[in-house]
Amino acid sequence: MVLAACDLLAEALEISRSKIIVSTVGLADAMRAFLATRKAKLALSLHATTDAVRDWIVPTNRRHPIGELVQVLEQHFPLDKKGPRGDDFVVIEYVLLRGVNDTVEDARRLVQLTANVYCMVRDHVAAERARRMHAAAPHTDQRPPAPRRSTSSCSTRTTGRPLSAAPTKR
Repeated sequence: MVLAACDLLAEALEISRSKIIVSTVGLADAMRAFLATRKAKLALSLHATTDAVRDWIVPTNRRHPIGELVQVLEQHFPLDKKGPRGDDFVVIEYVLLRGVNDTVEDARRLVQLTANVYCMVRDHVAAERARRMHAAAPHTDQRPPAPRRSTSSCSTRTTGRPLSAAPTKR
């Protein structure tokens, strides 16, 4: 079904395959099979940096833990230290849940998890919030890491405002 939908979008609607992104909760074998087709980009809904938290947020993590998923990503999207690779990247989706997965340690672990993966981390409102928190925090160990100052080539995109799921009626 997913591959047929990708074909329909690409062929009938003439949308470039590089603009089609298929999101997954992380079924390692299905990810490998999908990536082999090269029909669209992949987005992994990670949402946590430890298996204990991800088991609660994404129950399929019990069958496919974070380490297994990161291994798949490292195989298919190895970080090339020579420079940018264009748009051949994986999207890491990470929704911040206050008090669950939004600590400074979570941020550090996310940088470590994606250190060898050419990726884009997507969070709709966190990047601007992180910039403000970093600027306002005193210089201590609890200070959040500065966005985009990691040695990783992982970038963050943000819309700067929350998104709504449906248009409002006027």
